[in-house]
Amino acid sequence: KSINREPLMSPRRPLLVPALALILPIVFIPAPPAQAAIVATGNLTPTYDDTAPWDVGDVLVVGYDAPATLQIDAASEVNSEAGVLGGFDPATGDVTVHGSGSAWNNTGGLIVGRGGTGTINIENGGTVTNHTFAYVGHTATATGNVHVTGPASTWNSAGDMHIGHLGAGTMNIENGAVVS
Repeated sequence: KSINREPLMSPRRPLLVPALALILPIVFIPAPPAQAAIVATGNLTPTYDDTAPWDVGDVLVVGYDAPATLQIDAASEVNSEAGVLGGFDPATGDVTVHGSGSAWNNTGGLIVGRGGTGTINIENGGTVTNHTFAYVGHTATATGNVHVTGPASTWNSAGDMHIGHLGAGTMNIENGAVVS
């Protein structure tokens, strides 16, 4: 038998590239842009209106008299006059601010555990800001828990911070996080 030593691009030999292009199409589909993510469940006052950023225009109560959670993620932002987590016993209010660019901004104060139980987690570059007082465990029936963890995670309080004011309060600052 003889071996065909014609070059691949010979006029007598068909080009294989167009045939492979038909058989193995390569499709590049770009990833969709990251979407802002605010997820609210349970007893929030006022009720979340599915906007991002969420400009509350009032005091935001997470867990007024029943359980509630609020997740602020994917560079989303919530802006309120003040914040209350765990309004009245036995309510629970849990807030997580996660990721770079994710923020909860309060022009007034922030109470984590007013009469019920409040927990706030500030993680992986999330930011919480209040421009007046901060209470963690405000009244005798209250429990407040604050966890700030990860580089660039910050809680900025322009006023006094009271941890365990009349109730139980804890604050954990870990892994390069900052509370000021």
